[in-house]
Amino acid sequence: MSRTPSAGDLRDKFAFFKRIMIDDGAGNMAGEWVEQFSRRAKLTFRDGNEAVIAARLSGKQPAFLLIRKSSETDQITTEWCCRDARTGTDYNIRAVSFDPVTRQYLKLNIEAGVPLG
Repeated sequence: MSRTPSAGDLRDKFAFFKRIMIDDGAGNMAGEWVEQFSRRAKLTFRDGNEAVIAARLSGKQPAFLLIRKSSETDQITTEWCCRDARTGTDYNIRAVSFDPVTRQYLKLNIEAGVPLG
């Protein structure tokens, strides 16, 4: 990151979901997405390099999501998904990293237009 983000940069709101396995009563386990929490975030669509352009042509939308680090957000893994509260778009979480300088923010590599994982 070139500068430390401010609260005003976190203009989007995202809900974070974790898949919970539930017994369907017939001896099978079914996964259901359950909202864990929501957070203010900064959504940035990825620049148009060759791989990103190819993904967009196939209906995928790769992006980055910046959120403030907390005990709740530390639980996020690539097995979770998130949803833009404004548009209702669902995103798979592909990677989770943190800002190594300030350690105050998580940067999520997310992707829309793919089946939730």
